Amino acid sequence: TEKYDKETKGIMYFGPGVHRPKDLPNNQIRIPGNTTVYLAPGAVVKAKLLVDKAENVRIIGRGILDHPIRGIEVTDSKNVLIDGITVVNPDHYTVFGGGSTGITIKNLKSFSYQGWSDGLDFMSCSDVVIDDVFLRNSDDCIAIYTHRWNYYGDSRNIRVLNSTLWADIAHPINIGTHGNTKTGDEVLEDILFKNIDILEHDEDDRDYQGCMTINVG
Repeated sequence: TEKYDKETKGIMYFGPGVHRPKDLPNNQIRIPGNTTVYLAPGAVVKAKLLVDKAENVRIIGRGILDHPIRGIEVTDSKNVLIDGITVVNPDHYTVFGGGSTGITIKNLKSFSYQGWSDGLDFMSCSDVVIDDVFLRNSDDCIAIYTHRWNYYGDSRNIRVLNSTLWADIAHPINIGTHGNTKTGDEVLEDILFKNIDILEHDEDDRDYQGCMTINVG
């Protein structure tokens, strides 16, 4: 019911039609804090949305992110809402969370076909809610880690609810795998999956199977 028809203060607006931003580093759009990004019905944005070191960001609407490097990247940020959009064929990740807290993802649809094109991956993130999403991905649909790359710390208080998952390979749900091997003191805890439909899981590697996989390693 929340709609916008133009760009105003605090509103980044993408109207119906194809948006192919030019001369952007890494083909990405940086979202500042205290901003609502609105993708109107019929909007097709060919770029990654980057939320880095920002607070109070909302990405909403019924538009599409099409063939981005990553759909939405949320790093070292707080209080981010993603609601209603569709992400089609990102190179890697529909939503990537790193070192962030207070991420809410609702009514998101994702389709990907390339190698290592996960759905929703979180590294050292806490206070995450995922509700009513549909993910058909070529790799893990949802993955929850502690340390990986530049992100360190625990992953706590994560809720995945009322969602449909379809992994062409790897796992619909993947917990663990990566972590801090130097100190070994990072913790994954208080993680809930509830009312989840898994439509498909086709992983030929016998040591890497499982609709819901928990890897302690």
